[in-house]
Amino acid sequence: MISKQVGPALKAAGFKRSSGTFRLRSGDGDAIVLEFQGSGSSGGDLSLFYLNMAASTGGFLRWQATRGFVEAPRLPRTMPSQWWNRLDAAPDFVDAVVPGFPIGRDTWRLTSPKAAKRCGDLLAAALPARILPQIEKILDHYRQIDDALRAGQVVLPPPPSTALGGFHFVKKPDHPYLAWALSESGGSHGG
Repeated sequence: MISKQVGPALKAAGFKRSSGTFRLRSGDGDAIVLEFQGSGSSGGDLSLFYLNMAASTGGFLRWQATRGFVEAPRLPRTMPSQWWNRLDAAPDFVDAVVPGFPIGRDTWRLTSPKAAKRCGDLLAAALPARILPQIEKILDHYRQIDDALRAGQVVLPPPPSTALGGFHFVKKPDHPYLAWALSESGGSHGG
C-alpha cells in the first residue's frame, strides 16, 4: 500500500516502478534504488516494512556484472551497491524493540489503514524533498571517484556527511572495483 502511495511522487521525480522497487537511472547508467521490503513479522492489523535505499554509478554496476551479478546494469538492486542504508522510521511509525535503543529504528510499523495513509503521505512528501537530495549528494561523491578513475587516478575523498548515514562500500584504495575501473580506462594506479 505504501509503495502505491509514494509512487506518483517518485514517478514525478523520474523513478520507474517494478513492484515495491523504484529505480532512478541516469544516461550513464547511474542508479538510485528505493525498495519497500515487507517484514515476515507482519500479520493481522500489523504491517511492518523497511525502506532500503541504494546508490551506484554505472561503472560500479558494470563491474558487478563481471562478478556474476549480470542483471546489475539493467536492473540494479539495493545490493550490491556502492552505498546502502535503510531509512529510519518516523517517530510515529517506529517499531522499536527497546524504546531508546537503536535496534528497530528502521522498522516502520503500521497498525491501521489510517496510519498507513498518514505514513504514505509523509513519505510521499519527504522522499523527493528531503531524502533524494541527500542520496544524490552521495551518488555525486561516487561520480567524482569514477571521474578520477577515468583520468587514471585513485582519489577517495571522504564521503559526504548526510543525515542518512549508511554504508559506503568503496572507501579503501585496495577495493577491487578501483583496479577494475582503472584497467577499463587504460589508466594506472596514480594514488
